[in-house]
Amino acid sequence: MEKYENSYNVLKNSYERFYNTNINENEKSFELLEGRERKNVMFSCPHAVSQTRKGKNKLADINTGPLGMALHSLGYTVLIKTKNCNDDANYDKKSEYKEFLKNYIKKNNIKYLIDLHGMSKKRSVLISLGTLFGHNSNASLELTNQFIKIANKNNINVDAIRIDFPFSASKTTVSSYIKRKNKIETLQIEINSQFFDDKMMTINIIKTLDDYAKLLEKVVAFSRISLKPKDVYDAEKLFQKRLADEVFKFNCYNSEILLTAPHSCSMIKENKECYKETSSEAVVSVLSEKLKLDSCYKTKKTEYDSTEEYIKNIENYVKGKPTKIIIEFHIMNPSRIEDVTILTNQGFSINNNLEIISTFIKTLLSHKFINISLDYPFNALNLNSSVAQLYKQTKIPSLQLIINQRVIQNKKKLQNLLNALETIIAKLNYIL
Repeated sequence: MEKYENSYNVLKNSYERFYNTNINENEKSFELLEGRERKNVMFSCPHAVSQTRKGKNKLADINTGPLGMALHSLGYTVLIKTKNCNDDANYDKKSEYKEFLKNYIKKNNIKYLIDLHGMSKKRSVLISLGTLFGHNSNASLELTNQFIKIANKNNINVDAIRIDFPFSASKTTVSSYIKRKNKIETLQIEINSQFFDDKMMTINIIKTLDDYAKLLEKVVAFSRISLKPKDVYDAEKLFQKRLADEVFKFNCYNSEILLTAPHSCSMIKENKECYKETSSEAVVSVLSEKLKLDSCYKTKKTEYDSTEEYIKNIENYVKGKPTKIIIEFHIMNPSRIEDVTILTNQGFSINNNLEIISTFIKTLLSHKFINISLDYPFNALNLNSSVAQLYKQTKIPSLQLIINQRVIQNKKKLQNLLNALETIIAKLNYIL
């Protein structure tokens, strides 16, 4: 909390610079404050001082310049308008401010821009998140929803947060311009001036912007690896040749996602042999190695039901680990109509987190998987299932992802699956 107290003091002490009555004729049009830590996300304050639009003078977005100074004190790179040169950096089609910002973002490989503005106290909306109706952010819905969740944690009334209302970040704005020119994600945030009447409200908005930018850093740090079906097929060949002494093998990267394949070797269940789910361990091991995710898969055939042993191993493994979700991979018979089945025990094993289900289904649909089922036909209400027991014992959301064998056997479908899984994992990294 001390760092936010310090950033608040920076904000309060910056008003004199921006809004005193003595205008410095030698003041530059704008100033770049380079961050000492954050590299992928930067802030912009184009209305920190008054503007001239269509020959008429417009008042500054009071507080945005000082807010930019406060964020810079937290380590972020910030571009701030410091002088009215008879221009409007956020409205004019041709703008020295926008041109400089475009070139800086390109040169420094910035991945996300947050453009800060201010609203009148007369408005009922506290925060307006401008995405140009999704055009300025490929992940606009997920990311703006995350902003709202973060704001809620920081005691901001989320009922007064709106997306694309009353401001949507029209085509001439800084955020839309940078989206078009630099092809990066952008978000325009309009903040009601009443936030700055109270110290704690001011600290809450600073902390919300900091937490959101940290999340964005985490998102953009996840780069596409370009997984290939050959990776899975090669892994399966190696797995078939492997001789193992241990029943379950763990790979540890201290990740927040744990992938498992508990049926990658056969076992005896109810006096019958349950055959190995071929390729489940190959998918898990490839994702684990390429994306640096924790994993567990069965490496040795057992003459007994190994479910209890598996659950106990997972319970012991996650103690002291940062695990936030467990995804069990299974393979189903190619005669089934479903391509992919998601099992959550009617939401029980994922703590009724609908955002997780939505992420899986929407991503699979966008990668050409139409035959998807949820909690059908396996273990839909079986609270003795492995994921239900794992959730009961660890309180970590757990689900089963059951893939049809024909998807594994078809290179094109397997490629779509790997692309979908990589996208899902990237989204889970900031949803959880």
